[in-house]
Amino acid sequence: MSIRDLIPWKRDQGYAVGPEQSPLLSFQQEFNRLFDEFWNEWGMMTPDGGAGGMRAFQPRVNVQESDDAYAISAEIPGMDEKDLSIELQGNTLLLKGEKKMEEEKKEGGYIRRERRSGSFQRVITLPVEVEHEKATASYKKGILQITVPKAEKARTTRRQIEIQSE
Repeated sequence: MSIRDLIPWKRDQGYAVGPEQSPLLSFQQEFNRLFDEFWNEWGMMTPDGGAGGMRAFQPRVNVQESDDAYAISAEIPGMDEKDLSIELQGNTLLLKGEKKMEEEKKEGGYIRRERRSGSFQRVITLPVEVEHEKATASYKKGILQITVPKAEKARTTRRQIEIQSE
């Protein structure tokens, strides 16, 4: 057996073994699948546009606590406030949104299209009771700001405990 018999292709004939049977091609496809799943888990599109589409989109959220309220900010670029929904159920905040598909025009000569459409949902559990009727929200330049005041009971239940030595 010569070394040429071990090479899965021949210069003039293409693959000696079909591409679906090539172990290197199978490895590459599996690696690509794992790579796509990794990025989708982090809520990001894969560099090639990914199969996950908007399903993989989760807005990045910051939650800041003060003595009397929670300030929540979420990055949701490219949407209108009419496409967003905010609900408070107990001490759980639910953010929902849907980005409509733009009408595609063939005259533009697209080479690549990365803008996506679809919906997202984000659930944030706040650790104490909150005042639903005093919660406020604003949306400007792709940033959603939500303020949720703590219930009076939650504000006054904090107490410093002195540590005693024996």
